[in-house]
Amino acid sequence: MKKTLLLIAGVLVASSLQSEVGIISYTGVTNTLDNTGPDWVSGTDMYRFITDGQATPTGSSGLTTFDTYNINGLRITFDDLDLVVGESLSPGAGTPGYEVYRDLDGTSNLQFRYDDGSGDDELWVSGRMLKYTVDVINSTPPNATGLGVVIIENFNGAEAGAIEFYNEIMDKTGGTGIFTFTADSFSPVSYGFTGTFNSVGSIIIPEPSTYAGMGGLFVFALLVIRRTRREAK
Repeated sequence: MKKTLLLIAGVLVASSLQSEVGIISYTGVTNTLDNTGPDWVSGTDMYRFITDGQATPTGSSGLTTFDTYNINGLRITFDDLDLVVGESLSPGAGTPGYEVYRDLDGTSNLQFRYDDGSGDDELWVSGRMLKYTVDVINSTPPNATGLGVVIIENFNGAEAGAIEFYNEIMDKTGGTGIFTFTADSFSPVSYGFTGTFNSVGSIIIPEPSTYAGMGGLFVFALLVIRRTRREAK
């Protein structure tokens, strides 16, 4: 019984050591290509490719890296996402729809770079934007929302800030390196064969499901403790 309780206590302590969620707020620009996909909103069609995008941070919380480094020096870029028609859905007048874009070739397409003010930005960490989904509530919305899932896979070992940022990401994500981009507002600037969209949102580290998993682990631990106590009686 003591071994079981010690094991459960260890699990709960490990869970409690999980760092608070890190948030980077940003304004973004996304560029698209080839508007010949399925029906989308207001008489337009879905774009078949997201060619590139960038996010400019406007603030941060819960990330100790930016106690030392100026968040305004961070630059985030991604590129090369393809529309997956079979996973996407055209909206109706009273029904929602969504576009699903994925990194189909599996190559690195995401970079976090840092400029200390010298004008010479250095690569900090890199990885992949695995999936980006754009949602609308119907076929004539004022704007859309977006959700991107990313994974960090590499870092620049020659930069102290890069090492600190990478280690903090890994600590907060339990070693997975997976977190999310959310766009609370995703609005068009131009539309044609190529298109440009502005966004305002947040990068959330770790992704929300990490905390859901921790909650499930906590409940499981309590059940095992109760069962152990009953057996001890």
